[in-house]
Amino acid sequence: MTTDNLIPRTCTEVATGDSLRASPEGSEPLSAFRKVDAYVLFGEPGTGKTTELERECEALGGRARKIPAGRFAKADIAVNREWRGKVLFIDGLDETRAGGYQATEALTEIAAQLEGLGSPQFRISCRAADWRGPVDRQRLAEVFPDRRIVTLQLDPLNRSLVHQYLTDQSLVADPENFMAEAESRGLGYLLDNPFELESLIATTNADGWPATRREALEGKCRELAQERRPTHPRSAQLLPPEPILAAARRLCAIQLLTGADGFTLAPSATSTDFIPVADVAADVADALAP
Repeated sequence: MTTDNLIPRTCTEVATGDSLRASPEGSEPLSAFRKVDAYVLFGEPGTGKTTELERECEALGGRARKIPAGRFAKADIAVNREWRGKVLFIDGLDETRAGGYQATEALTEIAAQLEGLGSPQFRISCRAADWRGPVDRQRLAEVFPDRRIVTLQLDPLNRSLVHQYLTDQSLVADPENFMAEAESRGLGYLLDNPFELESLIATTNADGWPATRREALEGKCRELAQERRPTHPRSAQLLPPEPILAAARRLCAIQLLTGADGFTLAPSATSTDFIPVADVAADVADALAP
């Protein structure tokens, strides 16, 4: 069992405009939204979006189906008749976009599929950084003009529940000291994320605490540079971590200097907030060169 399976989670309804901001109503379990027609669940990588969707899908039993966003976007809905009349949990819109879609293409196809299935109840998970705000909301609203689409942010892990989890599972010798050490070393934010918490536990149990925060962050960057994920076809390119890290440093510098929100695989920018990768290809190639 992993952290996000064992620690109860909550989410907060957010208003979506140019940015996401928390609603004053406060946090509730995701189960509190089972009756809404549609929602989009936001969360950063490793926060447990997939686990929470799985939990909700299982709770509905035969009334629901969970489907990866990439598969759903391209599926023949005439063949998948078992989806009709179900509550559909569409997981990983951000993964689909990272896999090579243009920014708006994936959601356009998903919306068309939902319309073809008779506009059933649905839930979509997505990283906040990959949600295109009003543009994405408008695409869904065109298919569901009479329905409210709720937007939810998965909350960070509750610190007191993290302490209880560490104690109950006997994962560290002294949970209170473990959490205090993380805070004192500037790593307290790792306690908020299930994936990062599990990684921190494994690292400290095997190698002890990193000497500095920089050492911890460099180790995490190196780990990510070696990650291979089937949903990211480009990650199959077996490059050593050094050139990947060099390219990442170059891209981070460009992003900081320009103030951009990130980079897009689209051939031309769909907004001034994202830089087309083609525009910085020479910089990346130079960093990757031996």
